[in-house]
Amino acid sequence: MTLGFKKKEKKHPNDYPLLSFRLDKATKDEITLEIEELVQILNDNRDENSYVIRKNDVFVEALREGIKTIKKKYKI
Repeated sequence: MTLGFKKKEKKHPNDYPLLSFRLDKATKDEITLEIEELVQILNDNRDENSYVIRKNDVFVEALREGIKTIKKKYKI
């Protein structure tokens, strides 16, 4: 063990809260395909040593940007 450094504990899926909602199959398939394509494009264009983009990263960013856009549209 190195002095001054705590061993980082590995995170597990249960360590993260779950956000879920229901969609019809066609909408789910459409969104999933779009997200998967975007993840592929972003990872193909990233630097070799940079963070690997995951679907969750894109979902969260899409929600944040979408919320901002809706707020602007309705002047909230």
